[in-house]
Amino acid sequence: MIGRVPPSLRILLIGLLLLAALGLTRRLWLPEVAAWLEIPEPLASAEGLRNDPRAAIVPLAGGRERVLYAAELFRQGYGRWFLATDMPLDVPGIHERYADLVAREAIWQGVPRSAIVLSDQTARTTYEEAQQVLEVARFRGWRSVLVVTSPYHTRRARWVFSEVFGSSGIASHVVAAPERGYTPQNWWQSTDGLRNTWSEYLKLGLRLLGYE
Repeated sequence: MIGRVPPSLRILLIGLLLLAALGLTRRLWLPEVAAWLEIPEPLASAEGLRNDPRAAIVPLAGGRERVLYAAELFRQGYGRWFLATDMPLDVPGIHERYADLVAREAIWQGVPRSAIVLSDQTARTTYEEAQQVLEVARFRGWRSVLVVTSPYHTRRARWVFSEVFGSSGIASHVVAAPERGYTPQNWWQSTDGLRNTWSEYLKLGLRLLGYE
């Protein structure tokens, strides 16, 4: 009977069966899609930064959770300086630089204004941001930076920062800020989760092709 099925229909049936199998087993493999992106360093790896006058904490531009966690780490003594980077901000009614908004939030969270350094350049990519962080670190004489980002961004961030900081003599550590509502177990159940996860894979793919 199967031999009488036209080849085109046979391919369609096989495809539908594969899709059905993927759908039935999605809770087994979908979490791994997001989990692969998450490779933060354990905070213990940055213990040497505690109360170090030449260490800085850097929340990468993006989500507020990064700033909140960076401020928490600052209060715990992980670094003497707090670097606010800048990114393009096109929000109706907001005329301040993103870096200024980060600085204000950090102050609200207990970071002294005297410890905050503002980037005077705008970064459009993680690579540009890493280059600017390195430039500031060299100018300030820092010997290490604790980079705070979202869990799904840690693989790409570690790749970029290890490349940019590679021979600089300045250490970089990448840790993950707690992400409200996003986990490998539920990322496909929200618009933000879908966008963030697939956006990371796209950016990783572009970087493999040489685009920053």
